Amino acid sequence: MTKFKVQTFILLFFALDKLLMIPDVRYFLTDASRLNPYAETLEDTENSYFGEAEKSGKKIFWNFGTSRSFPFYYLPVDRMTAHDKFISPEGKRKLLQWYAVNFSAPAALPSVHYTRIMQMIGRGKRPEFISIEISFFPFNKNSNLNRFMRLESIPLPFVLAHLTDFPFAYAGDILASRAFFLSRYKISASAIAKNLSGKKKESFDLTQFMEAKNKGGKLNREYNDSDFSDTNADDLDESDAEKIFFPFPGTRAALESEFFSGWEKDDMQIHFLKKILEISRTENIPIVFWMPKLQKGFLDLENKYDIPGTLGLEVQELCKSWNVPLIRFSAPGEIECNYFKDASHLSPRCYNELILKIIGSVRNN
Repeated sequence: MTKFKVQTFILLFFALDKLLMIPDVRYFLTDASRLNPYAETLEDTENSYFGEAEKSGKKIFWNFGTSRSFPFYYLPVDRMTAHDKFISPEGKRKLLQWYAVNFSAPAALPSVHYTRIMQMIGRGKRPEFISIEISFFPFNKNSNLNRFMRLESIPLPFVLAHLTDFPFAYAGDILASRAFFLSRYKISASAIAKNLSGKKKESFDLTQFMEAKNKGGKLNREYNDSDFSDTNADDLDESDAEKIFFPFPGTRAALESEFFSGWEKDDMQIHFLKKILEISRTENIPIVFWMPKLQKGFLDLENKYDIPGTLGLEVQELCKSWNVPLIRFSAPGEIECNYFKDASHLSPRCYNELILKIIGSVRNN
């Protein structure tokens, strides 16, 4: 009888696993998203901006990052640069010479950046330099975001072609996820309930991401105040900042739970940062690491877990040993613009100044 139960369980497991191959079943039963923000990497397609970038006659650099790098999708553009109040006339002349080709997606990991860099170099593409956004929260090994990226963002053929570049456990996770869908997608009672009620939400808010991606190029326009939903932190005291950036009683706790719950550094992502540095040196492509400017309340969350003093220090030492610039935009005086979209995201109106700072930090390897 016991043997029969075991056999029945195995058969049911494989039946359910294979049912998840059907997209509608997968989206109904699991936390899988219909929109995969890493499709470009998985499909090894060429970034839609390359053609426009090459026609522009400008110098091209590549940026890699999380949602905090989304403004690189539509900036810099000439008309916005010409009227930017945060950069000098000389800075404007310099910025007008550059075109940013962006590869950013929600909570993207260094392993995703490494994959995309290798794919593009394999196509014969080459930038003047590469900039890498370093945000701490994706490095949380125990977060759902990290698990999602680990299993959803890197194509199996790429892993097999570069197997020696992947830590054994990382490659094993990807191989298992392709063999067994149940190791890749988790059955979710919450997702089922929301689907039954017609209210299922995607894993990420991809509205801004998909809008930027689908434009297929940058719109040369001057953005004004009405285009930005942001707040100047210079105009706020601590009490006002708390009300604006953490407007509901559970806002801070929700951010902490999503980004830092069970915090444990993912050492495999440090491994991929080193692989990116190796590519940069081998290909003789200058590289810059930068840490986004964050609102004080979010910085307090990072400091609560001593992340800047541990992971941040490790990244700093890594850059020092490789002679790579590291810009910490939350440090006083790095940039003047102090507008924020929310506690975790600097306003896009600040990004011309930020990009100009990145360009000015580039040095040869």
